[in-house]
Amino acid sequence: MIAFWVVVVVAVVWGVSRLFPAPPATDARSILDARLAAGEIDPATYRAVREELAAQAAATTSGGRP
Repeated sequence: MIAFWVVVVVAVVWGVSRLFPAPPATDARSILDARLAAGEIDPATYRAVREELAAQAAATTSGGRP
């Protein structure tokens, strides 16, 4: 009986997760991370772009022009 209810709960959780998937990443850092993980860019390019993003963020928060 317990196994039956475990299966039911797992099925419901799985079904709900399929109905309401997580939204795709929209910020630049998440997209960059996903591209590295997918093998679309190499680690050197990743580091260069990450540093550029950090520099732009610092310029934006300090009131400088990006």
